[in-house]
Amino acid sequence: MNGIFRIMLVVNLGLYLAWFIFPYSYKYWVSEESLQLLSYSGFEAFFIAPESTYWVMFAITACNLVGLFFYVNVCRSLFLVLLIVNLISQMTAGLTIYTGVESGILNVSLIFDGVLLAMMYLTTVSLSFKKI
Repeated sequence: MNGIFRIMLVVNLGLYLAWFIFPYSYKYWVSEESLQLLSYSGFEAFFIAPESTYWVMFAITACNLVGLFFYVNVCRSLFLVLLIVNLISQMTAGLTIYTGVESGILNVSLIFDGVLLAMMYLTTVSLSFKKI
């Protein structure tokens, strides 16, 4: 079970990285009309964060996934907190517009998040986390 957990962590980190950097590839394959539509993401948001906020969240999440790979107990709690923070931030983010590929990557990543969360707390993987 621990092997499956670690493989899922690595795949989830790859999916998260792909989803996060995907918008930087738009200029190479998305039409001008689609770019204009995608630019409406965040319209009517309650809070508009600077781009650096998203990079910080990405770094925290990536480091947290690495910590989970090494069974650091505090990372297990931080993973749950990050999921809740992301859920709340999505509800205040206004319109969210993705391409089909982005949406697919995000959906698979969210499924992995749920499976990882269940594995961390409800399976024998939970016994592997170091008590600090």
